Amino acid sequence: MFGLIFSAILLIAEKARDEQKAVIARAAGVIVLLVFAVMSFQHCVIWQNSENLFTWCLEHDPNNRFARGQLAAYYLFIKQSPDEAAPHYRDMIERYPKFQAGYYGMARIFMARNQSAEALEMFDQAVKYNVEVSQIPRDRGYLKLMLNDLSGAEKDFTEALVMKEDNHVRFLRSDSRRRQGDYSGALNDLMIVAENAPGDFSLQLGLFELMIEGGRTLNAFEVFLTVCAQLDANPGAWGHYFEILCTPDFKSVVLRMLPYRSYFVYRLGWYPF
Repeated sequence: MFGLIFSAILLIAEKARDEQKAVIARAAGVIVLLVFAVMSFQHCVIWQNSENLFTWCLEHDPNNRFARGQLAAYYLFIKQSPDEAAPHYRDMIERYPKFQAGYYGMARIFMARNQSAEALEMFDQAVKYNVEVSQIPRDRGYLKLMLNDLSGAEKDFTEALVMKEDNHVRFLRSDSRRRQGDYSGALNDLMIVAENAPGDFSLQLGLFELMIEGGRTLNAFEVFLTVCAQLDANPGAWGHYFEILCTPDFKSVVLRMLPYRSYFVYRLGWYPF
């Protein structure tokens, strides 16, 4: 802005027919620059961070939906202060009842407070008014996965993937399918994820476990050879690999690699371990 003003001053001064007019033009230009400089200095405090900027915007325009949403998001995701974010999200719901952001923000706050029922209710409203925002069905799916609503989680992850391809969401859908005993669907998802990250040891290990659990022993052997090759190529990382192998603990790893575990649990409702 200052550059444009300065250029305009020089242009006017050059076009002036006599020296007196040129001097007047330069003086007027300097005054204008000084006025803008003072105004900019006064607004430096406002522009120095998101909280000040959007708070100032709302003081002058309480109906500014963008500013309210940005301020609420700043409190929730940057400052990590749900208590400060909540009033703004509630206000958004009241002012804009058909806008998804207020419901989504409150859902995330309820999740942070371990209030699953309230969070699910807010997610349902956010999904109802959602306009192609993939993280809304993604996060509702993640909540359903934690609540063991595996079919509902799978549907939400599928909806999120239609909106936007995402390796993490595909990995979560693979997990929801595996836990329902749908090994073919789970394997298809996990293979796509592994193709997008060929050097990820944990994904190759996950493929191996999934194939063993799903009874695809020969395919699992091929993946096992890939895992061995990665170990040979990076022997200095054995500690890291062992940590992945034994997450969350060695007993859990052994149990989750037992063949047909999920098939028995989710198809027959029984498994001895």
